[in-house]
Amino acid sequence: MKVKLKLDLQSVKNAALEHGEKVALGFVAIVFLMFIYSALGREVLDASKQPDRLLSKVDQATAHASQADFDPARDQLQVVEYADRAKRREVDVSLYGAPLLFDPPLAPPKTRRDDPKPLAIEQLRADSGFGVFALVDTAADDAGAGNASSRGGNRGAGHKPNPKAQLDARPYVVVTGLVPWYKQMREYSRAFEDALGEDPEGDRPQYMSCLLERAEINPAEPDKLDWQPVPPSDDFETEWEAKLDDTIPDELLEKNLVTSLGPLVNGTWGDAVSHPMLRTSGSGSQSVAKKADDKDGSSTVRPAATAKVTKSEIEYRLCRAFDFHVESSKKYRYRIKARLQNPNFGLPIPWLKNPPSSSSEFIETEWSNPTGTVAVPDGFGALAGTATRDSKSYDPEVTMMITSIVPDEGIEAFTEVTVKRASALETSAAKAKAIDPRDDSLRDLEDVQFNTGIVVIDIHGGESMSRNRLSTLIEPVEVLYRDRQGNLRVRNEFDDEPLMEDRRPVEQSSKEDRAGGDPIPKRPARPRSGGR
Repeated sequence: MKVKLKLDLQSVKNAALEHGEKVALGFVAIVFLMFIYSALGREVLDASKQPDRLLSKVDQATAHASQADFDPARDQLQVVEYADRAKRREVDVSLYGAPLLFDPPLAPPKTRRDDPKPLAIEQLRADSGFGVFALVDTAADDAGAGNASSRGGNRGAGHKPNPKAQLDARPYVVVTGLVPWYKQMREYSRAFEDALGEDPEGDRPQYMSCLLERAEINPAEPDKLDWQPVPPSDDFETEWEAKLDDTIPDELLEKNLVTSLGPLVNGTWGDAVSHPMLRTSGSGSQSVAKKADDKDGSSTVRPAATAKVTKSEIEYRLCRAFDFHVESSKKYRYRIKARLQNPNFGLPIPWLKNPPSSSSEFIETEWSNPTGTVAVPDGFGALAGTATRDSKSYDPEVTMMITSIVPDEGIEAFTEVTVKRASALETSAAKAKAIDPRDDSLRDLEDVQFNTGIVVIDIHGGESMSRNRLSTLIEPVEVLYRDRQGNLRVRNEFDDEPLMEDRRPVEQSSKEDRAGGDPIPKRPARPRSGGR
């Protein structure tokens, strides 16, 4: 039976639907067989290039490189560090800067104001005394008519009180210290140089007041210091008959830190109200004008923009305070700090480096180092007079005047004794003399006990100034004694002789001359030795 092929379109479609899958599967099978045949016929790597052989060669090369002795210099090879060459180095701008500004400022730029450090008061010292002060008689019509002059014609005498003045006897302590004026000016100059808000007057140290504290010394615990504020003495000072002129130049006084000198009747204030380091720049060879060393070795005084420091500037100024609330025979130590006007108070915030500092009107220094222990005397004193020679021992004998302030009277009783070394200045007098400083009248005081507790330790001088044993020329003397409180004090004949003459009774004619203002007759001046 023959199969007849039909080539019409319908027959082709039917054949494709019935046998198309078989044809496609056969084509894929043929292609797969061709891939297999091609793979079987490809070239294969030899044994030297197999993975295990390649890993072995890598290990051999690594070991050889690690053990190789490579020296680039020896082998004349240049090794390039590409990582180092790839780094970017900063350019030194200073090498390319213009020597001159194209548009320079007309004035130096202003900086913000710093806070100057207030410097503590230095070298504090304390001295004590027992004084008689002239007070105003409020009941008198001429109250306050006292003056600040000393007794007319009497060397070494104190304030001459008004005849109707009241006399007040009390112990006191005077504390003196050094205000580091030059260093404080330099500190202000540093803080305000080229600063905003420049003020030539306000940018200088302006001291306003000081605070004084004391610690009473307990003998059982001398190192335990319980600091307490010193009570103010304003009420006492308002009763003074006068305020004495200060012997210290005005340029050495820090006015708001210096208490005035009261009308001391029984002597002068002396060195206790000053300070041994206080000198002006023109006081001889001891110049205190500070100088700054330049880099070239020269010395100049550097002026500041606002607070200028010149060669005439002093190094220190005086700080002085009194304590009139002490008790005799007690011991104290003192410390002090100062208050200054804040130069940055109330200024605009953008001007300041430390804006919170503008809220306080004042700034304060640190506390000073405390003074040494000062013992308060009890109203007894001693003055050194002339010396004589003991014919047996050849030890000098000194005539000394013992003084005792009578608190109720406010006047000073006195008597004279002759003493040697290691003598105790203690005696009693059925009647002692005293001169009322208000009218210079001589008064008799009964049964005065001079229980001073003073012991003469040494006497310097009193030697003959001539080899002739009959000569009466004797060296002036100095007496070292220890008072009841343990203070060592030195009195000398030249300073004390006028004080003794001022206290000794004189004859009536001399009294009349004294009342008229003429000086008291004095013994002829004794020759001074070439030594002390």
